[in-house]
Amino acid sequence: MKNITPVVAAVFRVPASKGFHESRFLLHQKDEPRNKELVGRWEFPGGMMEYGETPEEALRREIMEELGKEVTVGSLFFAQTNIYNDGKHYLVLFYHCKLFERLPDIKGCRWFTWAGMDTVVTLPGTQEAVKKSLGI
Repeated sequence: MKNITPVVAAVFRVPASKGFHESRFLLHQKDEPRNKELVGRWEFPGGMMEYGETPEEALRREIMEELGKEVTVGSLFFAQTNIYNDGKHYLVLFYHCKLFERLPDIKGCRWFTWAGMDTVVTLPGTQEAVKKSLGI
């Protein structure tokens, strides 16, 4: 029997009205060797849910692990399934989120504008989630 692995993703967006000409999104560069096909690609921070967790609990845990920060989990606004070359099937749930405090520079994390995302390789669903967030 094949399984579907639930994954949660935190979409952090700084709107254009906050002193920037364009909205910016925080992406994290994948560095886990669990799936070599994905290493080096950019995605929203987050990760796999653990048994017994709600998506919101999983997001708070993952963001604390990856960014060392507390997060407010907002609404689920997009979902996508992906099957990679290793045969694993993932259901990714994208949530709008907010940080309680300013994020310092963290290795492997960068803020991107929509146009700037063309300069890197993103995981499936990342650019689609940005479009949904921007209403494109």
